[in-house]
Amino acid sequence: SDNSALDDVLLGQFQLQMFACQEDMNINGPESISTASAQLRADFGWPQKMTAELESGMIEGVYKPCDAFEKHPRPGMNDPVTAAIPTLILQGLVDDQTAASWGNLLASHLPKGQLALFPESGH
Repeated sequence: SDNSALDDVLLGQFQLQMFACQEDMNINGPESISTASAQLRADFGWPQKMTAELESGMIEGVYKPCDAFEKHPRPGMNDPVTAAIPTLILQGLVDDQTAASWGNLLASHLPKGQLALFPESGH
């Protein structure tokens, strides 16, 4: 009687996965998960068992579904955007999808860019 949960999977998660499989696999794919796990162990003391479970979950739940999508790599997809025009960059500091450091990184490539931070905002 209520399709909202299915809608979230089909419209939200499916579309996110479809684009992530195309755009992110060369910089954030199965090959990078062991490096991320090692960093979690070294920097935060995560136990091996926990990072092994994380790796398994990421591979099965995030990376393996990408096998269903035909790949269309786009050269330069992840190159920094640059422009010498006035640009306002808006960033929420409690964004769970975009690192807080990325706003400054983006602004460094935009000579006329201005970064505005929102401390209590997310994505």
